[in-house]
Amino acid sequence: MQKPLDTSILDNLPIAIGIADFEGKIHYINKNFTELFGYKLKEIPTLKDWGKLAFPDEVHNAQWLNIWEETKKSNYRTQKTHTPDTFLIRCKDGQSKHIEITFNIHDRLLFAYFRDVSELHFSKEKVDIEGNGNQPL
Repeated sequence: MQKPLDTSILDNLPIAIGIADFEGKIHYINKNFTELFGYKLKEIPTLKDWGKLAFPDEVHNAQWLNIWEETKKSNYRTQKTHTPDTFLIRCKDGQSKHIEITFNIHDRLLFAYFRDVSELHFSKEKVDIEGNGNQPL
């Protein structure tokens, strides 16, 4: 039996965090998760529920679920941190954000860390466009 999870230290961290078990039930999201995406825990009780909202198109939703399954398989024994992936995620208010997600497994729980990289993405896009515009033909 798993001991109760003490999340008090996670509540005020400056990064969005979610914790789910291997069956996909979400046990915890911190305040920054709710601020970033707009969802409360009761609205997204499972990873599949969150995936349907965050990745409304089937391709990206399937990609998200595949990464979750692969992370469970590959990182369960090593408990190492998964290489971050960036996704375009739809928030509750309909806004889409570029979010870098890093996974870690500990005690049969998936810890997911979410970082908004939208400004970095758009800055890079702007530099690429401006840079390409100055290239000789």
